[in-house]
Amino acid sequence: MLTPLSHGVGLRNGVLRPLVHRETALYCDAWDAGRWLDLFGTYRTGSPLAPPAMLEALATEQSRRPRNPPAWEAVATMAASPSPELVGLLCRTLSGHVVNALGSTESGGSIATRLTDPPERAARSVGHPMPGIELRRKPATGPDQASPVELRSASTCLGTFDRDSGRLLWRAADTDGWFPTGDLMRPDGEGGLAYAGRAADRISGTTQLMIPVLDVEAELRAHPAVADAVLVGYPAEHGDLPCAVVVPAGERAPGLAELRTWLAGRGMTDWYWPTRVETVPRFPRNELGKVRKNVLRAWLTGARPLPATDDDPTRA
Repeated sequence: MLTPLSHGVGLRNGVLRPLVHRETALYCDAWDAGRWLDLFGTYRTGSPLAPPAMLEALATEQSRRPRNPPAWEAVATMAASPSPELVGLLCRTLSGHVVNALGSTESGGSIATRLTDPPERAARSVGHPMPGIELRRKPATGPDQASPVELRSASTCLGTFDRDSGRLLWRAADTDGWFPTGDLMRPDGEGGLAYAGRAADRISGTTQLMIPVLDVEAELRAHPAVADAVLVGYPAEHGDLPCAVVVPAGERAPGLAELRTWLAGRGMTDWYWPTRVETVPRFPRNELGKVRKNVLRAWLTGARPLPATDDDPTRA
């Protein structure tokens, strides 16, 4: 079980599923890509389900020192969409196919690409609802624009509560079972849906038009001086403004003018461009390796410092 048992994915797939289906679960006391590959080969495990960062670490280690993993029909990524480059790397090193899935703590897995899809679709789509899952999008401002998604299924929880106050936030009985996932999706042009980020991470900009955060982040990461980048909104007088938070690829960090020129050359309209750039040695991450944008947002506004510890599970 690659994901930590303290997370909902690890608890369901690493503890509850083996009990229900009488399967064998394999655990490792620390994250180590090479050790996991050795275990996969020794015990001939089923295909892994993991966030892109973990799968990238496995594929990179397999490229560095090839092992003999099982002949997996596919590997499945979750929590965030993989890049086209990562899909290609996974197909070359671990399996000939990649499935992209998305779910939530409140309902489990909900939507995924299919084994019959071309593997490259995983980089641009989350596919179709899983059996027994209903999804609906709220009205969007345009035919190709992202909008919030609601979900209904037998596996969805009956209610959610605020962790600190205990206040009821949502109850299935009040909404005919429709749960607001907090995800933004848009049509993928192939009959399915593409993930466009979290509603909490939306950036309106001064135009009050939503900035396509994931698209801008992908272009920022393509800059040769950028190892990783995220776009985070910070408050301004007439809406949120975009800040590029960058992990430099080397000693030199690109400046704001350089990044804006880069985005212009990639065909991005000027209201997508960051109005501020900050550099960090690495991002704060949760148990699944996802960047904790709420922590970065609080740091940008001066509300709290960046944590001194590194929670990235893909780091030794």
